[in-house]
Amino acid sequence: MTNPNTKVIPKSDRLLTALDNHIVDYFHDANGTGYLKVLRGTRRETIAVYSSAGRRLVQETAYKETGRGINRNKLEETMGTLDARCHFDGMFKQIYRRIGEAANGDIEIDLGDETGRCVRVTKDGYSLEHPTINFIKSEGMLALPEPANDGSLAPLWDIVNVPEETEKCLLVGWMVSALAPNSEYPLLVLQGEQGSGKSFAADTIKTLVDPAKVTKQAPISSEQDLFINAQQNHVMSFDNLSGMRHEVADAFCRIATGGAHVARKLYTNGEQSVNEACNPVILNGIEDMTTRPDLLSRSFVVHLPVLKRKISARELKEKLEQSKAIILGGLLRGLVSALRNRDTTILDNPPRLAETATFITAAESGLGWKSGSFMKAYEQNQRSSVISGLELDPVVPKLVRFVQMRFEKASEFTITATELMDAIKPLDQKDRPMNWPKTSGAFSAHISRVSSALREIGIEITRERIASKRMIIIRKNFDTYDPDIILGGCQWEEDTF
Repeated sequence: MTNPNTKVIPKSDRLLTALDNHIVDYFHDANGTGYLKVLRGTRRETIAVYSSAGRRLVQETAYKETGRGINRNKLEETMGTLDARCHFDGMFKQIYRRIGEAANGDIEIDLGDETGRCVRVTKDGYSLEHPTINFIKSEGMLALPEPANDGSLAPLWDIVNVPEETEKCLLVGWMVSALAPNSEYPLLVLQGEQGSGKSFAADTIKTLVDPAKVTKQAPISSEQDLFINAQQNHVMSFDNLSGMRHEVADAFCRIATGGAHVARKLYTNGEQSVNEACNPVILNGIEDMTTRPDLLSRSFVVHLPVLKRKISARELKEKLEQSKAIILGGLLRGLVSALRNRDTTILDNPPRLAETATFITAAESGLGWKSGSFMKAYEQNQRSSVISGLELDPVVPKLVRFVQMRFEKASEFTITATELMDAIKPLDQKDRPMNWPKTSGAFSAHISRVSSALREIGIEITRERIASKRMIIIRKNFDTYDPDIILGGCQWEEDTF
């Protein structure tokens, strides 16, 4: 096959000539990374020039041509030439990992196996094809099974410990959404006590959508690390997140709905490195969701009860291995339905993740659900998660009790952050929770973070500058006001504060 980008090469440079027998295209992406499309038998594989796969290609070709290894200078010179071709002779093309959108809105899902094939999903069904878009295989990426034609989700519930029907609906909806190239993805938050099987459930979910050698990672400590990780995976899974800094939580929010991290390039004064990401994310073990209302509003929260009967990991893995092709086929049935119905699906009251909710609602018929099942489950899950989070917050129960007493006199009142903090903080220092805000500024920021959640129980908080003072205005919403959801009917003495 003749490469359209082939240059006239000196006869003495046998290596570039030999490489052109394998390379069928040169191109670059939006970040300026050069890529080669390499022909291996009948399979085409996309690799970055400056990657371990790119170096191996040059080294292997040199060895086959000369019978010797290639020296470092020649290796770097050859790779520099290949990279130059990608930039100056090659076109801009989009790169995909695992999931991508093809012509006519069809979806291609890279199997990641030795055949180089993908699953092509259309409004009419799914089939195994050679991809029409450029997939790149990350280090550690494993193969998906060939999906069964008679797919079913029934085997999934013998593997993951999710007994509640509404939460089964959310979990399956998340997985269907994760198999599509959407512009937003909900965060999947798994909660439960030790012994509930959260870690195994997270591993199973990632394995069914985006299998990899490393199924979950330790907590990310910086925003930059999180966005770099997003470049190497489609689905990211993080384990044992008992706590999370606000800036990392904000980064997860941006990844869920599409965002970017900008940093200075190494060894430069003014150039910037931009990492864009929009990825499905699994979070296991977050306990303080109440102080992360933005995170909560972008999340499907699934609770796993303690297992009544212990099943060995080996037995569960065997079940997964036997069933994953069938489960994948069941998910693809939902994906076909979503493609067929999404343009005609309209939600009466769209939630924050409106695109996701519409897409999963459009998948309902293919999943065998009644119309409206997903939105009913989603709304119930959001309210339940908000209430549970508020109950565990260090500030909210005391704030709600204080507001309840003030509302007995008026349905609206104005107060400063310092006055509000002094009014509700425990008088005895040792009675204050460890995570109680230490300053009025921290307290004010905490109130801002829980304001959207408090609105769910009819307490509306706004801010306004009055006579040069920044004031907090607290109003009762008569239609939704229900403080007993948080207080549980308990009566506290006023001197508790």
